[in-house]
Amino acid sequence: MNSLHEEELAFDRQINERLENDHLPDLRKSGRCEYFLNNVWRDQYFANLYYGELIEKICFTLKSHFKKDRISILEVGCGPGHVTLELARNGFIVTGIDISGKCIEVARKTSLDNDWSNVYECPEYHKNEFLKFYGSFDVIIFIASLHHFPDCDVVLKHCKDLLNDRGLIIIDEPCRDLESKKNAVMHIFIEKLLSMNDAYYEKNNCSSDINDLEKNIECRLQSLKYVDVAGQKVQSVHDNESGYKQIYPALKSNFQEIESKLHHALFHSIIGGIRKSVPQQEHELADTIKLFDELLCEAGCIDPTNIFFVGEKS
Repeated sequence: MNSLHEEELAFDRQINERLENDHLPDLRKSGRCEYFLNNVWRDQYFANLYYGELIEKICFTLKSHFKKDRISILEVGCGPGHVTLELARNGFIVTGIDISGKCIEVARKTSLDNDWSNVYECPEYHKNEFLKFYGSFDVIIFIASLHHFPDCDVVLKHCKDLLNDRGLIIIDEPCRDLESKKNAVMHIFIEKLLSMNDAYYEKNNCSSDINDLEKNIECRLQSLKYVDVAGQKVQSVHDNESGYKQIYPALKSNFQEIESKLHHALFHSIIGGIRKSVPQQEHELADTIKLFDELLCEAGCIDPTNIFFVGEKS
């Protein structure tokens, strides 16, 4: 079995398990899904807190850059299609590509089976390897997918071949090589406070013994990097193939930078685990954690671990 097939099977299994537990990958209809212990998809509000602001920023960028009505977008690694679907609802002509056949199947079904399909052009979806895919687009988007490619430079050169003149590349990627000890410490601290107030899905019983605490911090740092204690990848065989040190220089060398920013560190890996008797209270806590995530990053107290980048084909 080659590694790309292993990657495909990993995400086929993931979406199958989620669907079996009533997950709906639609930012307007996902509701609550208690199958998730600590994931933004546990609550529609959390999912939109994570993806909604990003989609708004993408829409604003595209409408500011292009002076035409029909803007074509390719999302690479679209998964089950929640971002492509929302971009289509905003009036863009969207194509999604993914290596997972099951994700593509789900994306097609979800895009057709909703109350807005009569007012927008449904996305087009393809199961394919990106480097074997061809077409012509105004925009190419990677949302948490570029880091699965071992050679960013080759991928971005292919993007340039597919982009029209003045075309844009937009990425929002986790950079797990930027995870740090102070992020792990803050993560444990916030979880401990929530747990002490019966507001977290599991009890945080971290010891006050400094040696035990150091071990907990190291374990947490590994989990933030999506690796196990032996350093092995836990999501898929191609996860973490590229980090900030590979992604950003490759973007700079292939595109004219319009905007780039390192942002948020931890809110998305905590808010799904919040537990209160009333959803509104969970939402308020999530808003607070997201706000302080931003403030702590700006103050240098924790390290931002996602990169947002907009570049123009030169």
